[in-house]
Amino acid sequence: MRAVPTVCPFCGVGCGLVLGVEAGRVTDVRRQAAHPASHGQLCAKGWNAEKFLRDPARLTIPLVRRGARLEPARGRRL
Repeated sequence: MRAVPTVCPFCGVGCGLVLGVEAGRVTDVRRQAAHPASHGQLCAKGWNAEKFLRDPARLTIPLVRRGARLEPARGRRL
């Protein structure tokens, strides 16, 4: 298992996370004990970050509403 340090994306604090990664998939989340923003603490969202990443309903590409439909935003001209 590889340990990947990162920051939590769920709010503006930017708490320190360490993601456990195996075969390209996040398997667990740990706290960064010496992180300057979170001082080794995480909220419920941070502790459960790997569950959010595996949720089958998670959006993985940006979408644009066209009428009643949502379509991938790739190649969209502004």
